[in-house]
Amino acid sequence: MFNDGFNPDTHGFCSDCKEYHIKELFPKNRNTWNGIYNICKERSNRRRRGLYYNFRWRERMNQQYRRADKKGLVSSLTKEGRCL
Repeated sequence: MFNDGFNPDTHGFCSDCKEYHIKELFPKNRNTWNGIYNICKERSNRRRRGLYYNFRWRERMNQQYRRADKKGLVSSLTKEGRCL
């Protein structure tokens, strides 16, 4: 870190984007030696929102609904939209 011209007291290394950022751009973590997470806020927000990884939650929910419907666990009221 010193060889790259950054100070460990003011900067942190993001292991996801492989860059140095100011410590304020990292979420806080009391359990680490430097008090910050190893991934910056921007990348962690991208992961959480699904922009980084394609989760396809709608397709998975439809698949679970079809499985429950096949087993007879979905009532006719739910199919008609009354109990949604």
